[in-house]
Amino acid sequence: MSGTVAAGAGSGPGGGKRRTVVAVTFDHFGRSGQYALDPTRVQVVPGSWVVVESGRGQRLGRVTTPPHEVTEGGGRIRKVVRVAGPRELERQRELEAREPEAFRLGLSIIRARRLPLKLIRVVLDAIAGRATFCVAAPDKVEADDLVSELEDALEMRVSIRQLGMRDVAKVLGGVGRCGRELCCSTHLTEYPRTSVRMAKDQGLSLADDRVAGVCGRTLCCLAYEQEFYKERRGFLPKLGKRAKTLNGQIEGKCIGVDVMRMTFVVLDADGTRHRLPATDWERNADREVPEDVSVPGEAPETEGREPQASAEAPRGFADQAVSADEPAPPKKSTRPPRDGAPSGRKTPRRRRRRPKKKPES
Repeated sequence: MSGTVAAGAGSGPGGGKRRTVVAVTFDHFGRSGQYALDPTRVQVVPGSWVVVESGRGQRLGRVTTPPHEVTEGGGRIRKVVRVAGPRELERQRELEAREPEAFRLGLSIIRARRLPLKLIRVVLDAIAGRATFCVAAPDKVEADDLVSELEDALEMRVSIRQLGMRDVAKVLGGVGRCGRELCCSTHLTEYPRTSVRMAKDQGLSLADDRVAGVCGRTLCCLAYEQEFYKERRGFLPKLGKRAKTLNGQIEGKCIGVDVMRMTFVVLDADGTRHRLPATDWERNADREVPEDVSVPGEAPETEGREPQASAEAPRGFADQAVSADEPAPPKKSTRPPRDGAPSGRKTPRRRRRRPKKKPES
């Protein structure tokens, strides 16, 4: 599906040759491979259809990046042969119109054979003369008989490609929790490496439904801001560790941090919580602390194992207090008092006595 290629002239700073390459994708899913070209002979722009050399012979692909230079690495040399001509593109459009028919054919054969496969998509390539059936399955499935029957029906070579969970989401598409189209089906050419540790560093819930995408794997967007959180977390104490201010007046256990506001919460020996800026931490004495980047008026989101409380609020106040200076008034009962009962008090409920049974004569 992908390959690392080289062609051209020039030498890099490390002694390797400099090559002009472009990223090419074949069927709008999976990873894009880098293929070399001669810019003096082949001129392309993102979106151009080209014929390239691959491990399966010549194939028709679409350019996704502008030409750029890279240092030659290891691997077999692949290159862009030429820009696709009008006849080749017309033939490709004709085959794309047959893809729904091939999909229905493959689906009927899979159901007739009762194979544990879920057909996702069918891709027909005019240059290679090949039909690729993309399927999803829990385990690896041998489908030689299926390939033979499909080749006889379509009169072209057929290959079965088993997709992973992320590739299935990329092919089918969808909308993420952010309200936008999935990154994998729009602009991502390679899946970033993500982990639950990134969610923990960014203060997200570790529940599976919060850090997982529609594919069931960890959200790819966690990798976008990981460097930002990793850098700023170095200026804040770790949760559960002892923290001390510059003047030494406050010392205790760190129970919460806010990376966006660059603040942390300390629980001292008396049980009082103190919200302090990162500049007050003793380890930031000679360091330039990043600024607050939170949205004005937004409620702080503190990471920690204990509930958040304000440092200025006196202890012992009720939870429904409206401010630190005045507690909330007691709730008044809206139910009218019963007859004969004093106002503000509840009348004890009387228990009904059951009548005694008369002894049988």
